Amino acid sequence: MPSSGPQLAATLARVSARRSTWAASIVLSVIILGLWLVSKDILFFRGIPDNFDAYFRYHIDFDVYREGAKAFLAGDNLYTRGYSVGGVSLPFTYPPFAALVFVPFTLLSVNFGATILCLTSVLALWWCVVLATRSVMPDWGRASVYGFSAVILSVALLMEPVRDTMGFAQVNVLLMMLVIIDVLARRTVLPRGSLVGIAAAIKLTPAVFGLYFLIKKDYKAAAWSVASGIGVTLMTWLIAPQTSKTYWFETLSDPGRIGDLTWPSNQSFRGIIARFFGQESHTSLWAVACLLVFAVLAWLMWVLLGRGHAAAALCVNSLLALLCSPVSWSHHWVWVVVAVAVAIVTAARHWGMSAAAYPLMAGSVGAVVITVCSGHWLLPRYDGAPMRWNLAQHLFGDSYVLMAILVLVAMSVWLIKPWGMLAGKVLGNITYAVAAGWVVVSGYTLFTSYPF
Repeated sequence: MPSSGPQLAATLARVSARRSTWAASIVLSVIILGLWLVSKDILFFRGIPDNFDAYFRYHIDFDVYREGAKAFLAGDNLYTRGYSVGGVSLPFTYPPFAALVFVPFTLLSVNFGATILCLTSVLALWWCVVLATRSVMPDWGRASVYGFSAVILSVALLMEPVRDTMGFAQVNVLLMMLVIIDVLARRTVLPRGSLVGIAAAIKLTPAVFGLYFLIKKDYKAAAWSVASGIGVTLMTWLIAPQTSKTYWFETLSDPGRIGDLTWPSNQSFRGIIARFFGQESHTSLWAVACLLVFAVLAWLMWVLLGRGHAAAALCVNSLLALLCSPVSWSHHWVWVVVAVAVAIVTAARHWGMSAAAYPLMAGSVGAVVITVCSGHWLLPRYDGAPMRWNLAQHLFGDSYVLMAILVLVAMSVWLIKPWGMLAGKVLGNITYAVAAGWVVVSGYTLFTSYPF
């Protein structure tokens, strides 16, 4: 009993120190976030503007969303015209339900509305990391989860998928949040699976996450994802029948609607094949690659879910859309942020006890380095230049896809036959060395391609 006082004091000191550490982390992250907001993606301070809207940066993809919503309200067919935005004419490529979702933004100016979307996306990204972290570390307190997620957020703002999502004012993070809430949240307002279906009705690719429910044998959630997606799609059809008919029976099958497959930011199997062989060739090779990846992903998800790694299985599931879609623009790869967070906390949980902890931590550093450097933007890209890349340039310019393949191979080998502690440390150190080399090569390429 006499020692209870000192023990209590020591416990309180540890708790206070932990909270102080995370509080400092949050403050630092908020400062970084504030500097990012003011200096780059949101606000412009160039004297006193003529109107309020001029304070905010222009985001071209948001302008397309907003123009599509205005056309939807006017009763126009969304898919028989282009939209004059930023000096070019761009099509509305999402399903009709997406235009309905964006109707409230027609009440705001284009720049201010895009700013609201970007700020919402930042908060959504933080919440995605919170849910994923809590799934892996259920014993962490709220302060630890929130603080760690704030640190990850501040790093994520430097990663190219997030940078471009904010630069274009894309919806990638918001769709990811719908999926993560549906899968990882402890409680959901709607029946589990509903948000995946709604996300797929906004943009088709989230439909791949139905695979998660099927492998988990949560057939009720899988059914709800189908029902909700079809339900909101039919609702939109009743509101805009001609637009819906055009999209589902004409626009969806038009290969020209999604842009140049050889463009460097198309980080998918189809993009790599197009850069090697041309846009219209070797579709059979693409199909074989997709089938092979589907089989590997399904097996990995089955193993991970069987071992209780729900967040990791969900991140693996995301690769089905990222690798196998005809177009996966680099800003679609926001899932790498959640994957990095999951890898770090999983490594921390098993540090010193499992050999897998070392390559997991090193792999997360490597993923951050690759996405911050975004090598595909440092290479020649105009006038068909990506089709003339040499092998070294392909290694650099196709880095997101190659990174994903390496992760899948490493996970598969490890799950089949776990390595010893020494092998894990060696693999981790090799990964760190590759990441360091990547930084050097990126810097050299940047300074030789864009002299200052």
